[in-house]
Amino acid sequence: MVAREVPALASLCLASVARHPTRALGRVRALPVDRRCFEQLMAALKGDTHVTDELLLLLLRPGVAEFDLAGCVQVTDAGLRAAAARLTSVEIIDLSELGVSDEALSAMLGVPARLTALRLRRCRRLGDGAARMLGRRCLSTLVELSLAMCKQVTSAGVAAVLEHGGRELRHLDLSGLPKLADDCYTPGSSACDATLGALHTLRLAQCRLLTDVGLAAIFSR
Repeated sequence: MVAREVPALASLCLASVARHPTRALGRVRALPVDRRCFEQLMAALKGDTHVTDELLLLLLRPGVAEFDLAGCVQVTDAGLRAAAARLTSVEIIDLSELGVSDEALSAMLGVPARLTALRLRRCRRLGDGAARMLGRRCLSTLVELSLAMCKQVTSAGVAAVLEHGGRELRHLDLSGLPKLADDCYTPGSSACDATLGALHTLRLAQCRLLTDVGLAAIFSR
């Protein structure tokens, strides 16, 4: 009915969108809204703990540029894998605080998109496998990467990020990694030096195993 009454709809606000009945939202998905309106709708999902896999897949359309599910803790690996095929145009992914696994993240990054920002803050199931996989999939295009508080990531995973970071990476957040130590950086590595040299911000707060020795090596390269 809404689609018939407002065929030129260009803006749609559904506050607390996840609390609307799924059946009603199914009708919203059919509306002939433009891309800006659709992205407003997707933005309403951020931080909503009521968002489920079913709702995500009901609303998500191909062509989305920003995929921000930070804090949507009910979204599972199954939902993320199913969503992956619709992310061919995505530039920004934020999965902060989700229980995403290395395997689900790999599926999402397997689509041919040019990703510029990947935020994985507090994704506590992610480990070194995910960090290594980033080098093969998207680090060459990333401008921003957050692995903050991904507590399974160790020095080996961070070393892989630095080795494959490339010259596009400007913002790297490694804060709150309890297994990050001095051996995350190998002095004399031209690839690591290129990654570190291109950074504008590097966050290492609360990396308690990283000592003055390691910091001196990083910043005196």
